[in-house]
Amino acid sequence: MKKALNINLGGIVFHIDEDAYERLHGYLAGLERKFGNSAESKEIIGDIESRMAELLQERISRNKQSVDMGDVEYVISVMGGPEEVAHETEYGSNPEDSHKRWYQRKLYRDPDEAVIGGVCSGLGAFFGIDPVILRILFLVLLFFGGSSVLLYLILWIALPAARTPVQKLEMRGENVNVSNIEKASRMSSQDGPRSGWQVFFETLGRILSGIFKAAIKVLAVVAGLLLIIIGASMVFFFIVLNTGITGGFHPHDFNFSIPMLFHFAVIEGSWVYHLANFLVFILPVLAVIYIGIKLLLGFRFNDRMVWISALILWLLGIVLWVVLAVQSVQSIRSDNTVEENIHFMSLPNRTLVLEVKDPCTQPGQNRSKLKVNDKTMYYIGTKNEIVGQSELVIERASGNDVEVRIEKSARGKDEQEAEDQAKKISVQLSQVDSIIYVPACFVISKRSDWRVQQLKVIVKIPAGQTLYISPNLKDILVDADLNETRWIRELPGNTWIMTSNGLKQVNP
Repeated sequence: MKKALNINLGGIVFHIDEDAYERLHGYLAGLERKFGNSAESKEIIGDIESRMAELLQERISRNKQSVDMGDVEYVISVMGGPEEVAHETEYGSNPEDSHKRWYQRKLYRDPDEAVIGGVCSGLGAFFGIDPVILRILFLVLLFFGGSSVLLYLILWIALPAARTPVQKLEMRGENVNVSNIEKASRMSSQDGPRSGWQVFFETLGRILSGIFKAAIKVLAVVAGLLLIIIGASMVFFFIVLNTGITGGFHPHDFNFSIPMLFHFAVIEGSWVYHLANFLVFILPVLAVIYIGIKLLLGFRFNDRMVWISALILWLLGIVLWVVLAVQSVQSIRSDNTVEENIHFMSLPNRTLVLEVKDPCTQPGQNRSKLKVNDKTMYYIGTKNEIVGQSELVIERASGNDVEVRIEKSARGKDEQEAEDQAKKISVQLSQVDSIIYVPACFVISKRSDWRVQQLKVIVKIPAGQTLYISPNLKDILVDADLNETRWIRELPGNTWIMTSNGLKQVNP
């Protein structure tokens, strides 16, 4: 078993094998002997250590946390040994260095060649263009709308200055090795004093950059708070939808809930749809809250696996939804109708009244409303039941009695199941003296789910019978035999007489 050590290289802590440490220590000791013990030499070695730390970080992964001999040898091969340092070689004179491809470079401002902020000189070093050409281009654009000023300020604030030898090498696309770092450091030390204008513009750049970074931090905090608030609101909204709780909302203002939706689609109480709901709806909301917390607290860590896992779970939720949708479609592929006939006595010398005994919902009742095939359905959250609005049709009877035909229809995976579902529809129909109470709605048994149940009540009135249609029937009356051209909505609230040709208004 190899002994391992913890070291600090370039400000970064590494876990390193003992033999790798000995090799690294010997390499750095050789550099110290080569460059001496001056302040300039310490700066060069510090830059070399920072670059080596960057290279070692690239070799570290989740499955490999310790630096071994192979990693150290790789870094030394990239950086080069102390014997490769050639003081007599002029910095940047290598023909290959002048033809470095631009994508090997990093974009910086060049304060050494700066006239104002070093933007043009930095762009020139990045693209291999004479900075004078870029400065002329900025001046030309200045006379055509002044957009170059804004662009220059943005680049001045956004681009970091190449101050260290490593940054200057990256800016020019040079290989960041021991030899080039040493040459870049010596060239920097030979630079003459900066002019007053250079100092002024450099200070101004630092101030603007500081303001920009502070503004970015403030915006990040504000954005984080907004995302957390939005995410929390969405979670609350989802809970309201998922439970049907309306709080202070008026029932007529709250017309949808997820329990209603799935009560209309799948087996009530199935844990699968609850899981699908969570994965499809709540998971993205939690992601929004997570991003908000990161922005608010400034977290910086590798969370790639978190996002990959979240995406996989979200896709799983979509798959579950598709499965539920397929099951729902299969459960309503057949239809069937059950009929029931009831006879009531006619009242030849009196007016028969059609009235609704109970409305579909009560005031203050927690309800959700949905239109299905132009039919109104209600989900009563407090009772956990489905209420469907019935349809009323008035026709002329062939005999002398008042006849009521009740048609219950439903769907199922086959005709037998559809018939069973239709029989479960609960209907209340009664006559008290001259008043016939027709059901405004029907209740689907708690033992069954929504299978496109419908209820049609056909009231057949004998000829000569007068009939008063209550205004309470205006929502369910859909058709009638009429002796004259009238709108169906005109029937409720008026008295009619059934003739051989249909209803005719009495004393209009």
